[in-house]
Amino acid sequence: MEPIPPAPARTNNLAVVSLALSLAGVGLVGFVVGIFALRQIRERGERGRGLAIAGVVIPCVLVVAASVVGAVGVVLAARKPAQADVAVAAPFARPSLAVGDCVRELGASFDPNNMPVVDCGKPHTAEVYTIFSFPPGAYPGETAIEAEADEHCSQAFEPYAAKDGNESMDIYYTYPSKESWLADRAVTCVAADPAGTRTSSLMD
Repeated sequence: MEPIPPAPARTNNLAVVSLALSLAGVGLVGFVVGIFALRQIRERGERGRGLAIAGVVIPCVLVVAASVVGAVGVVLAARKPAQADVAVAAPFARPSLAVGDCVRELGASFDPNNMPVVDCGKPHTAEVYTIFSFPPGAYPGETAIEAEADEHCSQAFEPYAAKDGNESMDIYYTYPSKESWLADRAVTCVAADPAGTRTSSLMD
């Protein structure tokens, strides 16, 4: 009689569960189950060590990747704290605003036709800090205009950002549309305080 070969070792169930949980996004649970699976595999001589290791390693890799992405985001944000993040194409009949004008509130849509100007000593949320115009010439396109406006408004705000209480302000701007280009090529840069109302001017 020929000897009967021993039955192959069975695959540990927890190892399979650990890998499945990690791939499904339940990383913490998959990690813990993987640790238990490795212990059982060692004690019982079962198969599935690679599956259990994968179930433990995948959550660790995801945590490290998330940390790296978050760190890069923080560094990029720190390098440009005064980035102009909202732009609005100014319509043809744009209201007249001047540097130093304080605006009571911008509104959710930042409508350039609805900027109530108030005395800067009274409660307000925003202030016009610089205005510049594009030189005469053909309309360069919205993308080019917005890029130039973003850069110019950000650089112009740097002296004010250095003052206490101004570093967290948001920057908004209006820029000329294709329809208004021949009559008005001005860009109006506005700084807004996201924390609430102000009772003093940036110029003080």
